[in-house]
Amino acid sequence: MIKGLLGLRAQLFILEGKFASPVHQDFIWDQNGLAVAQCKFCKDDLPRPECTCGIFASTNQEVAKIYTSTGPSAIVLIEACGKRQRYTDGWRSEQGYIVAIVNVPFKAWYGREFGEHEQATWAACQYWHKPLITLATAQDLIALNWEQHQ
Repeated sequence: MIKGLLGLRAQLFILEGKFASPVHQDFIWDQNGLAVAQCKFCKDDLPRPECTCGIFASTNQEVAKIYTSTGPSAIVLIEACGKRQRYTDGWRSEQGYIVAIVNVPFKAWYGREFGEHEQATWAACQYWHKPLITLATAQDLIALNWEQHQ
Protein backbone atom coordinates (compact mmCIF):
# COMPACT_ATOMS: atom_id res chain seq x y z
CA MET A 1 0.00 0.00 0.00
CA ILE A 2 1.32 3.42 -0.97
CA LYS A 3 1.43 5.92 1.90
CA GLY A 4 3.90 8.56 0.69
CA LEU A 5 3.87 11.04 -2.17
CA LEU A 6 4.50 9.69 -5.67
CA GLY A 7 6.72 11.18 -8.34
CA LEU A 8 8.77 10.43 -11.42
CA ARG A 9 12.54 10.22 -11.68
CA ALA A 10 15.14 9.00 -14.13
CA GLN A 11 17.47 6.14 -13.25
CA LEU A 12 20.74 5.81 -15.17
CA PHE A 13 21.57 2.33 -16.47
CA ILE A 14 25.28 1.65 -15.93
CA LEU A 15 27.64 -0.93 -17.41
CA GLU A 16 27.54 -3.28 -14.44
CA GLY A 17 23.84 -3.89 -15.15
CA LYS A 18 22.79 -1.72 -12.22
CA PHE A 19 21.06 1.63 -11.89
CA ALA A 20 22.46 4.84 -10.47
CA SER A 21 21.31 8.36 -9.79
CA PRO A 22 21.83 10.42 -12.97
CA VAL A 23 23.23 13.29 -10.87
CA HIS A 24 25.31 11.28 -8.37
CA GLN A 25 26.40 8.34 -10.50
CA ASP A 26 28.28 6.72 -7.62
CA PHE A 27 24.94 6.31 -5.81
CA ILE A 28 23.76 2.83 -6.84
CA TRP A 29 20.14 1.87 -6.22
CA ASP A 30 19.62 -1.42 -4.45
CA GLN A 31 17.68 -4.16 -6.23
CA ASN A 32 15.04 -4.13 -3.51
CA GLY A 33 13.96 -0.72 -4.87
CA LEU A 34 14.65 1.23 -1.69
CA ALA A 35 17.20 4.03 -1.60
CA VAL A 36 18.25 5.78 1.60
CA ALA A 37 19.80 9.22 1.32
CA GLN A 38 22.84 10.18 3.35
CA CYS A 39 24.10 13.64 4.22
CA LYS A 40 27.13 14.64 6.24
CA PHE A 41 25.39 17.92 7.20
CA CYS A 42 21.86 16.74 8.06
CA LYS A 43 23.02 13.37 9.45
CA ASP A 44 19.92 11.66 10.93
CA ASP A 45 17.55 14.59 10.29
CA LEU A 46 17.38 14.74 6.53
CA PRO A 47 16.26 16.37 4.40
CA ARG A 48 16.38 19.75 6.10
CA PRO A 49 14.91 22.76 4.30
CA GLU A 50 18.27 24.55 4.17
CA CYS A 51 20.06 21.58 2.53
CA THR A 52 19.85 19.99 -0.93
CA CYS A 53 20.20 16.36 0.16
CA GLY A 54 17.66 13.61 -0.29
CA ILE A 55 15.99 11.46 -2.92
CA PHE A 56 14.31 13.70 -5.52
CA ALA A 57 11.26 13.11 -7.72
CA SER A 58 8.98 15.30 -9.82
CA THR A 59 5.33 15.26 -10.78
CA ASN A 60 6.34 16.83 -14.10
CA GLN A 61 7.38 14.37 -16.81
CA GLU A 62 9.47 17.04 -18.55
CA VAL A 63 11.61 17.48 -15.44
CA ALA A 64 12.16 13.72 -15.19
CA LYS A 65 12.98 13.57 -18.91
CA ILE A 66 15.78 16.16 -18.53
CA TYR A 67 17.72 13.71 -16.36
CA THR A 68 17.71 11.04 -19.09
CA SER A 69 20.28 13.10 -21.03
CA THR A 70 23.17 11.64 -18.97
CA GLY A 71 22.88 8.26 -20.71
CA PRO A 72 20.60 5.25 -21.12
CA SER A 73 17.90 5.74 -18.52
CA ALA A 74 14.58 4.42 -17.31
CA ILE A 75 11.81 6.52 -15.82
CA VAL A 76 10.40 5.13 -12.58
CA LEU A 77 7.41 5.87 -10.40
CA ILE A 78 8.76 6.35 -6.91
CA GLU A 79 7.26 6.79 -3.44
CA ALA A 80 8.63 9.22 -0.86
CA CYS A 81 9.36 7.40 2.40
CA GLY A 82 10.41 8.86 5.73
CA LYS A 83 10.83 12.58 6.26
CA ARG A 84 10.17 14.68 3.16
CA GLN A 85 10.10 18.20 1.77
CA ARG A 86 7.20 18.86 -0.61
CA TYR A 87 7.40 21.34 -3.48
CA THR A 88 4.97 22.61 -6.12
CA ASP A 89 5.91 19.93 -8.66
CA GLY A 90 7.86 17.36 -6.71
CA TRP A 91 9.54 16.34 -3.50
CA ARG A 92 12.73 15.16 -1.86
CA SER A 93 12.79 12.65 0.92
CA GLU A 94 14.91 10.66 3.31
CA GLN A 95 14.10 7.47 1.38
CA GLY A 96 12.59 6.57 -1.95
CA TYR A 97 10.95 3.32 -3.00
CA ILE A 98 10.45 2.30 -6.63
CA VAL A 99 6.82 1.34 -7.22
CA ALA A 100 6.80 0.79 -11.00
CA ILE A 101 8.77 1.27 -14.21
CA VAL A 102 7.23 3.76 -16.64
CA ASN A 103 6.90 2.91 -20.31
CA VAL A 104 7.31 6.37 -21.84
CA PRO A 105 6.43 7.20 -25.46
CA PHE A 106 9.95 6.58 -26.79
CA LYS A 107 9.40 7.99 -30.28
CA ALA A 108 7.90 11.24 -28.96
CA TRP A 109 10.55 11.61 -26.26
CA TYR A 110 13.68 10.49 -28.10
CA GLY A 111 12.78 10.49 -31.81
CA ARG A 112 12.94 6.71 -32.25
CA GLU A 113 11.00 3.66 -31.15
CA PHE A 114 13.92 1.52 -30.06
CA GLY A 115 17.19 2.58 -28.51
CA GLU A 116 19.23 2.80 -25.35
CA HIS A 117 16.40 4.22 -23.22
CA GLU A 118 14.01 1.44 -24.17
CA GLN A 119 16.70 -1.12 -23.38
CA ALA A 120 17.25 0.58 -20.00
CA THR A 121 13.50 0.44 -19.34
CA TRP A 122 13.36 -3.31 -19.94
CA ALA A 123 16.49 -3.81 -17.84
CA ALA A 124 14.84 -1.82 -15.02
CA CYS A 125 11.85 -4.18 -15.05
CA GLN A 126 14.20 -7.12 -14.63
CA TYR A 127 16.47 -5.41 -12.09
CA TRP A 128 13.69 -4.31 -9.72
CA HIS A 129 10.98 -6.88 -10.60
CA LYS A 130 8.40 -4.09 -10.76
CA PRO A 131 5.44 -3.73 -13.11
CA LEU A 132 5.69 -1.76 -16.33
CA ILE A 133 3.00 0.94 -16.52
CA THR A 134 2.19 3.57 -19.11
CA LEU A 135 3.10 7.20 -18.61
CA ALA A 136 -0.62 8.06 -18.57
CA THR A 137 -1.21 5.56 -15.74
CA ALA A 138 1.75 6.97 -13.80
CA GLN A 139 0.41 10.52 -14.22
CA ASP A 140 -3.07 9.45 -13.09
CA LEU A 141 -1.64 7.73 -10.01
CA ILE A 142 0.45 10.80 -9.16
CA ALA A 143 -2.53 13.16 -9.56
CA LEU A 144 -4.74 11.00 -7.35
CA ASN A 145 -1.97 10.54 -4.80
CA TRP A 146 -1.25 14.27 -4.54
CA GLU A 147 -4.95 15.01 -4.20
CA GLN A 148 -5.07 12.62 -1.24
CA HIS A 149 -2.09 14.36 0.40
CA GLN A 150 -3.55 17.89 0.31
